[in-house]
Amino acid sequence: MIGALALKTLRAEVGSPVTAFSDIVIQDGTSFAVNESLRAIFPGGFTTNDPAAIELHAAFSGLQDDVLAVSLAPDKEAERQFLPTPSELKGRLLLADRGYPSIDSFKALDDAGASFVMRLSRGFDPECRCAPGTAKAQVAHLYRFRWQVELCFMERKSYANLKRFDTGNRHIVEGCDRN
Repeated sequence: MIGALALKTLRAEVGSPVTAFSDIVIQDGTSFAVNESLRAIFPGGFTTNDPAAIELHAAFSGLQDDVLAVSLAPDKEAERQFLPTPSELKGRLLLADRGYPSIDSFKALDDAGASFVMRLSRGFDPECRCAPGTAKAQVAHLYRFRWQVELCFMERKSYANLKRFDTGNRHIVEGCDRN
């Protein structure tokens, strides 16, 4: 009943290249400092300011306007391992930031029938392959839609008034993981 009553504010316009995708999956993470006594278990990425920190990695559905999956890890861990698998992204468009790209992952996504737009560091020489009738400026505009996951994080952090977890109990911190 809730699904039937929910207002669908995000949908592709008829004739838009976005209609080619069953969903737009946005992947990103958000960090929380935790009590310094947990630095051996949850090492932070910024050891001077936050020697202990966690990162919640989320896959967000742009068309459902909802979080699909969340994983928790020490903030220092690489982000790419938290992406949905290429087979899970078949027929979908993945939007992700700089922490996720690799040539091997691009090939695996392409082989699985997934599409992707990722921000790259200067070390890459990107190629933009667009659907017929799609201008490269539209791809850049679409990438801005990735901001939806940032808004989701900010909304939830603000609602819960979360800036850090000030507990020294690792089990409470690990209880945040709801796979």
